[in-house]
Amino acid sequence: MKQATCTWIIAWAFLLVMPVLSAQEILPRLKFKAHSGSTRTVLITADDKFLITLGGEYLKNDGKLVGDRSVKLWEFATGEQRDFPMLNGQSIALSRDGRKIAVADDNSVRVVDLHTGKDLATINENAVPVVCVAFSPDGKTLAMGWSNDGPKPGGKVGVAQLWDLATGKPIATLEPSRGPMRELAFSPDGKLLAVATQTFPSIGDVRFWDVSAGKVHSTLEAGGVDCIAFSPDGKMLAAGCGGRLDRSKKDPPSHVRLWDVVAANSIHSCRHEFRVMCLAFSPDGKKVAAGSELGELALWDSATGKLCCYVPDQPWYVLSVVFAMDGKTLVSTNRDGEVCYWDMAKLPKGNADNQVGGTKR
Repeated sequence: MKQATCTWIIAWAFLLVMPVLSAQEILPRLKFKAHSGSTRTVLITADDKFLITLGGEYLKNDGKLVGDRSVKLWEFATGEQRDFPMLNGQSIALSRDGRKIAVADDNSVRVVDLHTGKDLATINENAVPVVCVAFSPDGKTLAMGWSNDGPKPGGKVGVAQLWDLATGKPIATLEPSRGPMRELAFSPDGKLLAVATQTFPSIGDVRFWDVSAGKVHSTLEAGGVDCIAFSPDGKMLAAGCGGRLDRSKKDPPSHVRLWDVVAANSIHSCRHEFRVMCLAFSPDGKKVAAGSELGELALWDSATGKLCCYVPDQPWYVLSVVFAMDGKTLVSTNRDGEVCYWDMAKLPKGNADNQVGGTKR
């Protein structure tokens, strides 16, 4: 009996130690602290020369607010910081050609030349704080989103507006979407604007707007969406959903929904144990990287919905992910303010039950 008990204890100890050993073996190629608080957003220019980060603030356990909302510029190859004008914001976007960034700070948006630091356009005095911004693929139009009071007491709706950067005037205001604004994304051909809204954990969808017509093209009903990303060919959208995998279930898990944009239907649902905070497609469109609020960093096969890579034991809140254009490096950020470079070829393979974290917790 004693021998059996000892064997059982040793087996459990082995299972507990193994994930720790595995996590220690999975190390980023490069890691540096970019901000004193969190690093909420990371972007890479199309030529893989520069990396842009946006800092964030959060409350520590002792109630102190730490961090900043500064924008910083870095050499992508080395992680060395470059001189850049002092900018602060809540959200940033990078144009496809990598020449300009848009920075939303409270009720205004500045568009800045990335190489000279000079202002190219300014949108002032929005009635409410701007939550998110996105460039059209040709860089001529800027979408900005915010939240307004909804029809029900205490409720919110998301509003998106399109601006012509050459004239500095609004082109169109898209009617409200249910739930507070979370993220905007143009399709690669610029014909659609995806608007994601979320009241955690069950209110919010993705509306696809026909940009030229100003009308709803289709809707991804998801029960709340935190983040979205189009595939490079524009045929698929990944959405980080906090709502229902199966509407008959009362408390379903968070998941990455892969959506066929043309057919307007769901292709795959990739389960996460915790709320999905960020998404990015690989340059070839074959993989989707996802990060969660409790440190899950996973890569999913976009064609099959199967888990192909999983990096365990990241700091809480993986806030942003982006691929280098050569597809060889995945960059992630977290609430500790770190920027981590991961070699795609060295990441571990997915687990047998196709679930992030391995087993239910």
